[in-house]
Amino acid sequence: MQKSRKWAGRVCITKASESNASYLLRRPTGVMGLDLALGGGLHAGGLIEVHGGQSVGKTHLAYRTAGEVQRIYGDDARIAIAITEVNIDKSFARTCGFCVGYSTGEYGEIEEFNKIRIRDGLPAFTPEEEEDLRKEIGEVYLITGGTGDAVLQNTLTFLEKVGNDCQLIIMESLGALLTPDQDEKDVGDRVYGGSAGIVTTFIAKLNPLLVMPQPDGTQAGTTILAVNQARANIDSGPRGPKTKPASGAWALKHAQMASIGIRRGETLWADSAHSRQSGKEVRWELTKGKAGCHDGLKGSYNYYHVPRNQPIFWKDYLAYGSTWGIDTITELVETARSVGAIEAAGAWLKWEIDGQPLRAQGAAQFAQVLVDHPDLIPKLKDACLRASKIAVRYR
Repeated sequence: MQKSRKWAGRVCITKASESNASYLLRRPTGVMGLDLALGGGLHAGGLIEVHGGQSVGKTHLAYRTAGEVQRIYGDDARIAIAITEVNIDKSFARTCGFCVGYSTGEYGEIEEFNKIRIRDGLPAFTPEEEEDLRKEIGEVYLITGGTGDAVLQNTLTFLEKVGNDCQLIIMESLGALLTPDQDEKDVGDRVYGGSAGIVTTFIAKLNPLLVMPQPDGTQAGTTILAVNQARANIDSGPRGPKTKPASGAWALKHAQMASIGIRRGETLWADSAHSRQSGKEVRWELTKGKAGCHDGLKGSYNYYHVPRNQPIFWKDYLAYGSTWGIDTITELVETARSVGAIEAAGAWLKWEIDGQPLRAQGAAQFAQVLVDHPDLIPKLKDACLRASKIAVRYR
């Protein structure tokens, strides 16, 4: 290692008692039950995979985690998205609580929105509205490349340069990587091996960046969140796939600190006649876990569709965001009750907060209290961590 100029001057052999590898620093997803199962949240300085079928909410969960990082770090937040599929949908990101700014300039997004508004007979954005649309909490970077290996190499270069200044890198997604061999062939030509080879090389280069101490002696603190698509088994039979294993190299499976599988559950209906869907139940399971978590833990949450038009104002998310996407408030109440942070007596729920009892009949009413008093939400999350005996820090 010392022969490599990249690692010159780094300490490669040290006493374990002098190394900080406790994994106390985590990145919460905002889904309390999942965070508790993970030991407080996604590991800082580790690779975590979220895998599942199509339209199950993988990107939403990733963007919600990014929004939690922005909430915790504020202007110091640094988040990157390595893109191998479609470009980031900023309006969708904002509905997830991930504040990304729209572009400006002659060919910017805000100017295009204005042209459409004027065409439709609407007034142009006010200066206050334009300021809202430009708002971005911290800094958000997009990492791209012509092929999959270029994206992965650019991600490694970015991580090497910024170090701990970046809290989260979202890889969207591993299942869509274009290999150099595929890039040189025509559509329809058979390609063997797929993206497994470049993913294996990427993991081999990523591990030193996460394990080796930084130049200032600190441990790596960037969370790598890889989104991955499930693939149906070839021999699944006429009734459809029995299992949907995530694609990728074996190196990816071994390098993960945790792997989160999500799948669709029951459909949520807006009316008793089942004529209009309002959302879906999402079921999650830890299929692998290290450093404070283990495989086999399961849970679920409700996800509600967000009717939206371009663009999304951040002020609207602050006002109505608690009802958009994942119902994190009701999920928090249910989790708090299950771990004993909230006492249940029949239909009544009771929580001792600052020496005063807070009572509500049913989870829905208790959740409404939290919506009306958002300052209580972090306190209830802390109560869940204490009840679960989880020691963790988020910054």
